[in-house]
Amino acid sequence: MNALPILAALFLSQGAAKAKPTLTIYRLNGTQQVALKSGETVRGEVSFKVVFATQNPIQGIEFYVDDNLRETDGSTPYTFKFDTLSEADGNVKLKFLGTTTEGDRAESTVTLKVDNGMGMGADEHVARGSEMLSELKNDDAVIAGRIALKIDEKHVGARILL
Repeated sequence: MNALPILAALFLSQGAAKAKPTLTIYRLNGTQQVALKSGETVRGEVSFKVVFATQNPIQGIEFYVDDNLRETDGSTPYTFKFDTLSEADGNVKLKFLGTTTEGDRAESTVTLKVDNGMGMGADEHVARGSEMLSELKNDDAVIAGRIALKIDEKHVGARILL
């Protein structure tokens, strides 16, 4: 008896080897996507795009900051915003977890350094924000004003800047 037809039938009934799902995380920088790496320094608002490679339908992607679920996205493109101003300066762990309708999971974790320059003082951030406004970099000016208010919530210059 030839075992080849039996092995072929067994292989076909099992299907080909199932590819393990993977997550790739990108930091969005304007119109550019840059692969996210542990150890990067971030400030202000940071946007991420997650690419989930799987053979099964995707249920969703979860975004965690220091093991606390912050957001879930169930439709493409899978994007998340991380507002570093709500965090203390220092290291922070970000975890992205993707699941499929079949129960497959993929996870990616990175440690980033939050550095909003809190030690520079509110006046320095207001001055930087004013300079950004003169260069029509409004988003950067808002971030500088928000940092100044985080340092000193009653700072008049920061309120005017915003």
